[in-house]
Amino acid sequence: MTCAFLGNPWPTVTLYKGDISITANSKLWYNSTSSVCTLVIPTCTLKDSGDYSVLVENELGKDHSSCTLTVYDKDDKSIVASIAESLQKKSKHLM
Repeated sequence: MTCAFLGNPWPTVTLYKGDISITANSKLWYNSTSSVCTLVIPTCTLKDSGDYSVLVENELGKDHSSCTLTVYDKDDKSIVASIAESLQKKSKHLM
């Protein structure tokens, strides 16, 4: 997840999974330099699925951005088949 921000005074950045702050989580790579905040999960597991958000705030206001991460089990053949079928349907509509 990547987002860009500006602010004066300079804002603080807090990352969340659900309602829990994960800014200090050592499993994640987090960087917020040059007005860009990036969250990287180098090794995703099923436990990493969920809603993620970033809150940028200073004394004048705040804003947030969010996304949902879904991790699929690579050995679950039904999910792979479902995704392949969905992609085939979309490609037929584009032609």
